[in-house]
Amino acid sequence: MLSRLQKVFDNITGRDDVVITYETKLTNKEYNFSSFALIQLICAIEDEFDIEIPNSAIKKFKTVKDVIKFIEKNTWFSILFSLPAYAIINIIIIKGKETDFYDKI
Repeated sequence: MLSRLQKVFDNITGRDDVVITYETKLTNKEYNFSSFALIQLICAIEDEFDIEIPNSAIKKFKTVKDVIKFIEKNTWFSILFSLPAYAIINIIIIKGKETDFYDKI
């Protein structure tokens, strides 16, 4: 996930010479983010990870780690694997009907 965020940072800043880490601050002077650049960054992250980030969450973002925690908590992958196994089975196998799963894809 960090490498995907690195690409987003590089695209928004137009630079590829600064490496982000979990501790990288979103106001990092090396990136020299303006308010507009931060908005662009958030929009690009939303596009990259197919999520919506509410303003209330954005205000809490201080470091890259904060962003990663939000993404992990709010993506379909984490939601799916937080479900009990029987719920996942019911999602994949349509309630007792014999069906070829791959025909449904």
